[in-house]
Amino acid sequence: MRWLKDQIPRNWRLAAQLLKRQVLDQQVAREGLFATATDELPVFTYFIEQQQPIRSGEHLANKLHNLRLGSQAINTILIQPGQVFSFWRSVGAPTRERGFLESRNLVKGELIAETGGGLCQLSGILYLLALRAGLEVIERHHHSIDIYTEAERFCPLGADATVVYGYKDLRIRNSSAFPIAFNVRVFADSLLAQLKGASPLPDYPLTFERVSLPGKIEVKTLRGEGAESKVVATSCYR
Repeated sequence: MRWLKDQIPRNWRLAAQLLKRQVLDQQVAREGLFATATDELPVFTYFIEQQQPIRSGEHLANKLHNLRLGSQAINTILIQPGQVFSFWRSVGAPTRERGFLESRNLVKGELIAETGGGLCQLSGILYLLALRAGLEVIERHHHSIDIYTEAERFCPLGADATVVYGYKDLRIRNSSAFPIAFNVRVFADSLLAQLKGASPLPDYPLTFERVSLPGKIEVKTLRGEGAESKVVATSCYR
């Protein structure tokens, strides 16, 4: 039935996927468990932070623009204890009408220019902060292939979190006992993200262990918790 799927306009498939998501999320939304924007965030004095380089490239200006738009939305979200942060519910549809521009994106194993491209670096840095703070990551997707050399990486292999509007989200539950919020700043050549809290946040060390398997690389993400290291994610790349 692949041929039939190919005949369905992409926007129709997206609409159907969004409807499916909406139905599944209705109960969570009714209970107020999705984190939402607020006009004024509390002043948090405790934080952990993560910084990454933004590599130059053909679509750098557009990527910076998209990162700033996404960050502006995320910086308004207050996450109460027990609430779920959703990347796409926070950022919204990455459309041209909403101001997003074309930049490099990995789609079905190919690098193409797509509206909203570059936002995966934003979701990835939030994912890393969530892991370090011991928060519950309830949805995260890794990329299908590894497109970088070691010199080109802006984060360790296994530390990514790809997002595709309507299909793949990054969702993080605030499993702490106090409110938290992300704050992201975009510079010309780097991304600086902070996870802030009303009380001190834990900061667990992360390690990424690679194993070469036939046709792929498997990466185990381990979080040091006291004397033990716990596997918190497994990612596979072609």
